[in-house]
Amino acid sequence: MKKLAAHDFEDLLQCAIPVFEGLLPQKHDGIVRKLLFELSTWHGLAKLRLHTETTINDLENSTIRLGSILREFQSTVCNAYDTYDLPSEEAARGRRQSALASKQSQKNKSTIPQAHATGRPGGSQKIQAATDAAPAQTRKKRPKREFSLGTYKTHALGGYVKAIWLFGTTDDLSSAPFGDEEPLPPTAPEAHHHISLETRQRIQLSDWLKRNKEDPALKDFLPRLKNHILARLLLHKYKGDELEFTPEDRSMVIIENNTIYQHKVLRVNYTTYDLRLNQDSMNPRTRNANFMVLAPEDNDDPHPYWYGRILGIFHANIRHRGPLAKSREPQRMEFLFVRWFGRDPTPQPGWRTKRLTRLAFVQGNSELAFGFLDPTQVIRAVHLIPAFQWGCVSDLLPPSVIARGVNNPTMDWQLYYLSIFSDRDLMMRFRGGGVGHASTREATDYFKSDRDIPDQEKTSVETEDDENQSDMEVEELQDLQDVQEDANEEGDYGYTRESGDDEDSDCEAGDESDGSKEDGGAVDSDMDALSYADY
Repeated sequence: MKKLAAHDFEDLLQCAIPVFEGLLPQKHDGIVRKLLFELSTWHGLAKLRLHTETTINDLENSTIRLGSILREFQSTVCNAYDTYDLPSEEAARGRRQSALASKQSQKNKSTIPQAHATGRPGGSQKIQAATDAAPAQTRKKRPKREFSLGTYKTHALGGYVKAIWLFGTTDDLSSAPFGDEEPLPPTAPEAHHHISLETRQRIQLSDWLKRNKEDPALKDFLPRLKNHILARLLLHKYKGDELEFTPEDRSMVIIENNTIYQHKVLRVNYTTYDLRLNQDSMNPRTRNANFMVLAPEDNDDPHPYWYGRILGIFHANIRHRGPLAKSREPQRMEFLFVRWFGRDPTPQPGWRTKRLTRLAFVQGNSELAFGFLDPTQVIRAVHLIPAFQWGCVSDLLPPSVIARGVNNPTMDWQLYYLSIFSDRDLMMRFRGGGVGHASTREATDYFKSDRDIPDQEKTSVETEDDENQSDMEVEELQDLQDVQEDANEEGDYGYTRESGDDEDSDCEAGDESDGSKEDGGAVDSDMDALSYADY
């Protein structure tokens, strides 16, 4: 925790909510949770690379809420605790003060001859006594460290919205190091995902299933795999759970050489909220194997996403026989073996309640605990943080090396928090309004109803303004059409009839016209100024 850069503090903020949960009494814990959530919201909005009027208004409202929560934190939480420097910080401060005192002592010693010259004997003893007393005085006091709202950084929060309006986004201000990393293998930008074509990691299904027959994750692995493959071959729409086929139907699916091929990495391309191409790399051997997909349309839960963890990335060469086969040629089919998460609806997560979504693995005895997935269904990777307060459990699933890995095959974290602030794109997928999220627009729009009251009021005002603007545009268009008609009429007949004129007005206009002919015709002042009146 030494010499941290700004991006290090950003990473700490993104993971802070689960870490601080439960450390303080309930009253203070709620205030700290709201403060960390609002800080993450403000930081996520402030660092967007593409802003709309809605996101800037949201940032302004977030700044107001943040100021209110900071004041509540100072008056309620900070006043309840006496805070001091850590022993390491106090020791470091003592060393700095000792060094400063030693430096001052050396400086004072250089002035001793001048003291004797002025006829003040004993001057050197007084100087030495003063310098010796300085460290002793600093050691007697242990100053309290209090939270202050009077710093420049806090004061500057209110200027970000105006700065964005005037100078653009702040995404170019970063302290993250730029290092040389090994480049990813080339992936076509138009491809949804990329899995290696290598066939070195062969898995002979009969032998593999026999060796792991006690592993609960592989229960009915082969029948369920063939159900998944057959549903895709027959172009059935994905509905979450695997369709059931008869043994006769499954016998029409031939896995060549009874072999599947395992891969290390799945790379998924997606369009970010600001219309950029981005890529996530998911590796089952690491913690970066969690993903999100769109929930099926007939899902009872209104939440638009499902979440899972990749346990294996595979491909197989498949032949389909029988009257329903669309092709008898062998075809490469890629699939993921996944462990599904369930969403914990209590307490209610969201922007209004300032709570992160909590996930937990589905109970191992459920048919929905494990499954297969077409890689094209994956939207992108997600970042999950264990809910440390709730600890680990072993009753979700019997010991399983396939599901948990070799290092800890018996324990799971009871709950996980979905870190929606891990990057800007993920935040916008759970807030709505991302310009680049056209393919998931319906899903992201679901979250627009979950906003703080100022955001909702601003949105309704913007809607009314848009309607009023549309009415004004219609009126202006009608006025332009009337002006154009008058211009055409003037070109045809040499005069312009004002709208609403009656017959008397026409006669008066005619009389005026007759009178003007005696003067040689009416001449426009501008034409007169240009000396065109003579022609």
